[in-house]
Amino acid sequence: MTINWTDPTVSSSVHIRAIHINELRSVVNQNRAAAGLAAYAWTDSPVSSAVHIRAVHFTELRSAIQDLWNHQGIGALPNWSYGSPPAPGGARPISARDTTDLRAWVQRYQVATGSTSDPLPQFGVDTTFPLNTLIWSSFKAWSGYYPSFAGRYFDVSYTWQGGEGTNAKAQTGGALAYIVPLQSSFPNNQSKTGSAGFSQGQVDANTTCLTILANINSGELAVPSSDMVYVYLDVASASDLSVDYWAGWADYVWHYNVNGLEPLFPALYAHFSTDDGTNYHLDQLLQNVLNNAPVAYPNNEVCCFGLWTFEPQPCVYCDQNPTITMPNYATYSQPCISGGRKVPMVIWQYAQYGASPAVSPPHGSGCQNDVCQRPSTIFGSQHVDLDRSFAPPDTSNMLVIR
Repeated sequence: MTINWTDPTVSSSVHIRAIHINELRSVVNQNRAAAGLAAYAWTDSPVSSAVHIRAVHFTELRSAIQDLWNHQGIGALPNWSYGSPPAPGGARPISARDTTDLRAWVQRYQVATGSTSDPLPQFGVDTTFPLNTLIWSSFKAWSGYYPSFAGRYFDVSYTWQGGEGTNAKAQTGGALAYIVPLQSSFPNNQSKTGSAGFSQGQVDANTTCLTILANINSGELAVPSSDMVYVYLDVASASDLSVDYWAGWADYVWHYNVNGLEPLFPALYAHFSTDDGTNYHLDQLLQNVLNNAPVAYPNNEVCCFGLWTFEPQPCVYCDQNPTITMPNYATYSQPCISGGRKVPMVIWQYAQYGASPAVSPPHGSGCQNDVCQRPSTIFGSQHVDLDRSFAPPDTSNMLVIR
């Protein structure tokens, strides 16, 4: 099976990108896990747009692939097509041929073993309950995986509790390594307009940012190497959010100082709409808010940097370990900079467990109003949602659990 790489043909006309390294790492570690080998401890994990691509990223991949070849008895890897390995300090520059070599060596291994590994999205959860209260071993037995990230609230509702991240990381064997910070939906606050709405947005953002900062300073969480953390505003109903509240909230998050950095970026956890049940787009009311904010507040930072959608959540995904197909999402560009800023889709919440009666798994496709029946032996009385990142995976904008 041919691996579905981004930029399948890499040449001198194609910039070597972080995604190329991250995809290779994803496929290599999938194959290592299948072979019973430990995950490779990469330098700069993940590589992001804020991290210079270095020779060590390529030489580590070669070493990790050689382990696979040795395990399978294929032999020694060929020499680099360039003639020598990439080296730091410009001694031997990184070449597009290096990426092509690594991909070919992985492909040869997969042909030899029958592996069908591909760059995968990351799976996660979000919940209003502390992460250390979930029964993670039962969760894995039911779902087939441990989540790699978790969304948690950092405000006065459902607040993050110190120690829950390190506890959950330990329970999952290090798999749950990232936290996505959220602010709860406060409809009465978010709908305020004028100066009152702007001020309320700043007040609410301050509470959330202070809680994030406290847990960074405690040593439990850390800003990733990209120095970018998307903070998501939960908007339960598109009609609740005013231009003024968004402007105050986004501007405050953007400028918030975290130990000399300004690493927090405003983002939206919000409703998407569909006209045909197949293609989805950011709700028009929310588009209007984001479109009008730069006009109403030209001197403030009102850009949205990422989108997390909770549509669609079809009942078929209530099944145990379902096959998940990514919906089609229309691109949205916010006119907050010249030429517009494309706001990336980052996370899709594809299933919600909480309101329906609890049952013991396997539970089939029990579902009421797109809310799955809750496997009581795993979630207890808790509300838990299941998420996946958009492929290729990118956790470089999430808090890191230390």
